[in-house]
Amino acid sequence: MRFKNSKCLVKIGAMGLLLLNTSLFVGCSADKKDDIPVVENGETVLKLSVPEIEDNLVAESQVSGLQASTKASTGLTSSTGTRAQEQMLSTGEFDVLLSADGPFSSAGIAKKASANQYSAMAVTSEDASVAMVSGTKYILQVYDAKGTTLIKEVEGTVGSDPQITVDGGTTYQWKAFSINEKNVPTSTGGQITAADIINKDVLYASGSLDTKTGQNYLKIVFKHMTARFDIELDTRGIFGSISSLSSAQIGTGTGSSFKSILKIGDFNLSTGTFGTLSAIAADKTGLNMVDKDAVATGTVVKNVSIYTVIPAEDKIAAGKLVFQPIFSISLDHQIAVPPSTASVSTRKYGSTATYLALANPEFTPVTNGKYTLKARFIESPVKVGGISWARSDLWYDGTSGQIDRYRFKADAGIPPYDSDTQNEYWNWMSLTPSGTPEAGDPCSLVYPAGVWRMPRTEEMVNLGNRSAYEYYGFQNSGNRKQYADAYYWFLVANQSWDKDPGSSTGQGDFSGYSDKVIFTFNGYRQSGTIINSRKKVDMHITNSFITDLSMGYWTRDAFGSNAISMVQNVSVNYTKPYNYVTTYGSRSLKYYSKSMGFNVRCVRN
Repeated sequence: MRFKNSKCLVKIGAMGLLLLNTSLFVGCSADKKDDIPVVENGETVLKLSVPEIEDNLVAESQVSGLQASTKASTGLTSSTGTRAQEQMLSTGEFDVLLSADGPFSSAGIAKKASANQYSAMAVTSEDASVAMVSGTKYILQVYDAKGTTLIKEVEGTVGSDPQITVDGGTTYQWKAFSINEKNVPTSTGGQITAADIINKDVLYASGSLDTKTGQNYLKIVFKHMTARFDIELDTRGIFGSISSLSSAQIGTGTGSSFKSILKIGDFNLSTGTFGTLSAIAADKTGLNMVDKDAVATGTVVKNVSIYTVIPAEDKIAAGKLVFQPIFSISLDHQIAVPPSTASVSTRKYGSTATYLALANPEFTPVTNGKYTLKARFIESPVKVGGISWARSDLWYDGTSGQIDRYRFKADAGIPPYDSDTQNEYWNWMSLTPSGTPEAGDPCSLVYPAGVWRMPRTEEMVNLGNRSAYEYYGFQNSGNRKQYADAYYWFLVANQSWDKDPGSSTGQGDFSGYSDKVIFTFNGYRQSGTIINSRKKVDMHITNSFITDLSMGYWTRDAFGSNAISMVQNVSVNYTKPYNYVTTYGSRSLKYYSKSMGFNVRCVRN
């Protein structure tokens, strides 16, 4: 194109603060991205006001319901739909409190989706729009009046005031694109490839402008070209922060019938449409994972945003929406998973066979809609005799800054945590290990509060009267104790009960120390001293010895100044090398002073 003497500038002013999920685009280009030209004074100028994003994701006052549960839920009704109440799901993998809402839309912005839900709509409203954040990259393309010939493409940065020279007295079509980040993909032949925008907040705007002598103004308001699923993953109830997220898939069906609703395709900058859509790979669903609140919930609650293209025909039938999380957490203490002797610091949860069903009504996801899922994961219990027991003992983490002080040990096989701030010997019904007896049930304070409690006497009797055995994590065809000893492994003096036939094995990659109920001989605290703890013999293979160990677990029942505990002793006779003989006494329920320090094993409410 030949430029006339009178020139027109497209000027992008400094950008304001950008709210979550907003993006900016402004751009002009030919086959290559031009540098920002130097503009002489006194020329015709086209000025852009601070570009904005039409944001339907701001207000949550209008909700069209997704119900989350395996049971019917009445929910809370708003003016436009249903807000699902949180419900418990128990699966073969884990337990979870699950809820869902959506879509959220701003009054005055919400519009009926067009027939082509993933094509660009004209900018028709200035309500509920937000300015872009400084540093955001974008592309602005300028076409001829027919929109067929690309004249210029410019890559700009919000806040840097790029200027574009064009002809005055001319009609142009313009297109703008961004992914709301500090980088922007390169277009090839007018296309942005799907690989470059997987799980990205694709923003687009288009329009026409007629340049004239003097001041010219253009306001660009971008639209979200995707729907957004915001997923809150709360792992406080499994006592570790997510170290990796392999999948946060959302779709319909299970097994070979599973169909993801998370889609992406190439994006055409000229038409503002996506090409053929394909499913977003599971390992790409966690790209946008951040801590929800570094102060309030630290690293144990994550927010994951997933951006997906919504085809017009994607209607979700009632009760068919499913969520498939696969992730690993960092354990608060290292464990071993026999027969390996290597230390393990993570645990994986979920698999491709895991599907969390949402009792959703029939709905059609909409472009620019926001949908939320909240999953609060809870350690699943082990059921023995019809009673659901915690997998390991309750301990108290008094470390400065700890958010959740009431926790279950990483597994039942590791020895007592015996520092001043990590204590698992509890006064009866106390809120701290050595706190005032009868102050409350510490199990009820394990997150989320109210799910667990201390066992009743009859529940302890139910367990204690069952036949138990001594579990060794290390198995071989010869002397199991020799095998354990040779690897400097703990002598785990314990009483173990297998789960009920047909009951769930439980969540995650648990070892043999977590897939059954194991009571260990950790001793007890009396007058401030730990007595007869298994730590007396763990890994002590240099000398022969004979010693007694003790086990004690509180019930929630008391009489007067005493409370009931299940207790048992074991005699350990070690003859060097490799020869352990353990002789167990009988289990019994006895009254003890409420200020005695025994272990606590919680049960489900």
